[in-house]
Amino acid sequence: MESCCSAVELKTQRAFYLTGLFIGRHPKFCLIFTSILALVLSAGVVKFRELNDILEHFTPDSSPSRYEYAVTREFFRDFGSPFHVVVAMRAADGGSLLRPEHLDRALEIENYLQYKLNVTHDGRTYSYSDFCGSHCETSDAVSIFLSMYRDVKIRKKANVKLTYPTMDIFGHRVYLANNIFQVELNNRSHLIEGSRLVSINFHAIIANSSYEAIMKKWEHKVFDYSESTKNDPLIRVYATSEGLVSEEVRRTGIEAMPLMSISFLVVLVFTVATTLRRDPITSIEAMPLMSISFLVVLVFTVATTLRRDPITSKPWEAAVGVFCPILSLMASFGALFWLGFAFLPIVSVVPFLILAIGVDDVFIFLYCYHRTDRKLPVERRIAEMLAEAGPSITITSLTNFLSFAISAFTPTPAIQVFSTFISVSVVFDYFYQIFFFSAILTYGGYREEKRLNAYAPCIAVPDSKPVVEKIKRRSVLEKAMSRFMDIWVDVSLSNTARLFMAVFLIGYWTFSAYGIMQIKVGLTSEKLFLDDSPLLPFVRIQRDIIFREGGQVIVFVNNPGDLRRRDAVPEVMRLLDRFEHATGSVGSVSTHMWLFAYLPYVGIQNHGEIDFHYKYLPEFMAQREYHRWSHFVNLGPQRY
Repeated sequence: MESCCSAVELKTQRAFYLTGLFIGRHPKFCLIFTSILALVLSAGVVKFRELNDILEHFTPDSSPSRYEYAVTREFFRDFGSPFHVVVAMRAADGGSLLRPEHLDRALEIENYLQYKLNVTHDGRTYSYSDFCGSHCETSDAVSIFLSMYRDVKIRKKANVKLTYPTMDIFGHRVYLANNIFQVELNNRSHLIEGSRLVSINFHAIIANSSYEAIMKKWEHKVFDYSESTKNDPLIRVYATSEGLVSEEVRRTGIEAMPLMSISFLVVLVFTVATTLRRDPITSIEAMPLMSISFLVVLVFTVATTLRRDPITSKPWEAAVGVFCPILSLMASFGALFWLGFAFLPIVSVVPFLILAIGVDDVFIFLYCYHRTDRKLPVERRIAEMLAEAGPSITITSLTNFLSFAISAFTPTPAIQVFSTFISVSVVFDYFYQIFFFSAILTYGGYREEKRLNAYAPCIAVPDSKPVVEKIKRRSVLEKAMSRFMDIWVDVSLSNTARLFMAVFLIGYWTFSAYGIMQIKVGLTSEKLFLDDSPLLPFVRIQRDIIFREGGQVIVFVNNPGDLRRRDAVPEVMRLLDRFEHATGSVGSVSTHMWLFAYLPYVGIQNHGEIDFHYKYLPEFMAQREYHRWSHFVNLGPQRY
């Protein structure tokens, strides 16, 4: 087994040695080929597509919610795509919104958003009431409740019981739990006394591209209006929607991109600084730089030694080495764009990772190059460098590739795309480190061979006195570090140290296992936003209040069968009853069912007979009184 491993190791080193000889003899070809390849592949940007759909890309393919959303889209297919904007109102001082001044202001805001907030499209002006269609009444619950509360409590004009969660107004039941939150009830009468949060749901159907453009403009104007109320003395307005959330996630990715240039400059300066050489002999005085290096770039733990020699230093080579990850990103991203892959905001993280991986390889190459014999020809030095560094970066690159590529098998599309981009980028970075950076080092070797200055290659460095190979007098720092290393080795090999390390590892693994068991899977929009996101306050309100206190389940029956069968409607009612009595349900008070209105209507048309008939559905849905039920039923082809 050992001989087999040795044979594989020797063959691997031999392959890299021959590769290094080829690069050392043909550096110009390698540079031109890799540069042209990067340019050609980067032209794939012409097929750049950006997708930013939170529901589509951050929902696992196998999740129940994806199937349920597909059912929803199938149901609304003949109508269009659902559109939903949520607006919430809170008192600026955190008190009840049902105080007279706040109540008037809340009604003013609701009326403004419903009818007066206009957008212009193709020369026409639109408000929400112009495109809400059959969904207009979904936002009426708030205005009805606030108006009735003002009439009952303040103006003393109406005689309506303001009950919760359902309020009855002249025989019409209004469910309030979807809109009124943090409710204060009278201890005796159980009537509503106050509410600290009111939410308005603006629904509509996107029937075509023109309506989509109109609604997008409108939701942005709603959001702008909500931001303008930050300094309102009475009420603070919040707004969110699926479109606004997607745009905020995109902003998270875009605003991270300027940090890429900062990271690039930091790593560039660090790489150049740590490859300067003070003299031709390795110096222990470079050790103090390790702590600085660790603080600047955490992944780098060992800095290259410093030298005074202006010939063997590699500042420009190191600087160009930092460009290798950039070239690999150009090539990998371009190739994937050519293949039709779309860009997602999560992919914005990839450049940071590739920059760290690539620069790490630069240090390995530089270290191995300086270990070669300066008396050897340049191509031999490059060959020996690759023979030593090649297996190392191959193992690390393969490890990185497998670690990222395994995520391509996850069911979440966004993670699949991220995994694809980072995996392909790792492969290209590996390729460019070997062929591009090795070619750069070849030219650096020729410069060194000609005794040209490392900082100004056009200037030749005159011969200097030979450096004494043995230093007779060791520096204080060398002695101290040597003594420290002796003590460290003795302590590390002692039985006490081994026992301590064993106990430490057992404790560490136990603690890690416990931590893993505590992991809770969950992805919320809050985790995808920047800390200064204007949507964050409302996201937290939804998480802490709205989603805990309210919420209705929408049940779709896409294959109801023939409802004219005598047992069909009773079967539907039994199904409804099971939902109403399910754990966590508030009961029948929250039920919205179109059959409750339609069956009496059929009875009127049939002079008392209430058997189900399809023929009355179109005229039923067309009447103003029942129009709000039209989005509860997909009539399909008119055959009745």
